[in-house]
Amino acid sequence: MGTMIKLLNKPLRTFIVFTCVVLACSIPAYFYLIESIWLDELDDHNLHLKEQIQTRFNEPNTAELNKKIELWNQIQVSSQITPASDFHKDSVYISERETGDNGVMELERFRGLFSTVSLNGKPYNVAIETNVEEVHETVFAISMITCLFILLLILGFILLNRRLSKRIWMPFTNTLEKLKQFDLNSAGVINFVNTDIQEFAELNETLVKLIDNNVRVHTQQKEFTQNASHELQTPLALLKTKIDLLIQDASLTTQQRKVIESLDNSISRVTRINKNLLLLVGIENKLYESESVDLSELVKSLATNFTDFAEDKGSGISMNVKDGINIQANESLVEILISNLLSNTVRHGVPNSGIAVTLNEQVLIVSNEGKGSLNENNLFKRFISATANNPGTGLGLAIVKEISEKYGWRVTYTFTGNQHVFSVFF
Repeated sequence: MGTMIKLLNKPLRTFIVFTCVVLACSIPAYFYLIESIWLDELDDHNLHLKEQIQTRFNEPNTAELNKKIELWNQIQVSSQITPASDFHKDSVYISERETGDNGVMELERFRGLFSTVSLNGKPYNVAIETNVEEVHETVFAISMITCLFILLLILGFILLNRRLSKRIWMPFTNTLEKLKQFDLNSAGVINFVNTDIQEFAELNETLVKLIDNNVRVHTQQKEFTQNASHELQTPLALLKTKIDLLIQDASLTTQQRKVIESLDNSISRVTRINKNLLLLVGIENKLYESESVDLSELVKSLATNFTDFAEDKGSGISMNVKDGINIQANESLVEILISNLLSNTVRHGVPNSGIAVTLNEQVLIVSNEGKGSLNENNLFKRFISATANNPGTGLGLAIVKEISEKYGWRVTYTFTGNQHVFSVFF
């Protein structure tokens, strides 16, 4: 499973990316908009200055006019008045040139107005230029302020998202926790927290109906299994008894004896299945009480009991069992769990190979040599391995898992170094 993210964080990321894209687009928009406004203002300023020149320099005395123009040109370097040969239309332009003070030269832009005015009835050219470099600084300052507010906006999104997610999703989180803790075998009623959010209310209502149906079906299945198993016990016992009597009949032919022995094997297998089904129903119905169990002694005793069975297949059982390990569980169930693991290991192990049993405070491990990995998905399911060619019932590992889950233990299977390894973590 890949990296998981929370539901509300997913649209938040999209919002943040969208905000950053809008910010990136807003900077050039700010630049062109502010520059356009700035140039319009400069054009108005230059035009106003031209009108002032035309008004203030309307001197009828030519000599006095020339003095004023000379003095103006000396003081106002950015606006020069020069005699013209003719009148022409106003023109607006942008020029770039190097300017500077104290030998430090910089390339700057100027917005210019070139026009002709009439002074004392004669045409004069008026060239007015204004530095427009300030617009870059203005745009930069606005962009920085915009970035600051966008950053505050994103931080606000994140903080608000966290607060809102906790409050809005609280009913969903509560529902999820109730579902995690719900045990189908308990057949109890699940009560979700009331919510005024329509979607969550519909979800809870649907879950209640779904759980009620599943509990009813599960209860019916358990009752059917329990009743059927109990009903089968007596007929199976009678069949077994009659078959045993038949086998002891000395008048049977060899062919008849083989048929009856085959029937005996089948009846024995059905009897074991029936017994295991009753055991599973008992576990599900919590009929087994817990007690203090000396696990170390129990493992040693059962492993010793299986030694002869293993030696029949040429295998040996080695033990690495730590002493003094006690657990709280039902001793009969723990014995069944260990016996099923050992029986499964000896029965399906490679002949003339070793079987290892390890026990410490954390885990019980039973391993044996194998030729290939088993199907982990079906390994602990009921009747998966119960085939006509398999002497087992297909319930052994399912019972191991059921007992482990009853006590909150975790049972796992791995295939490492040609070894089948079954582990029960306490």
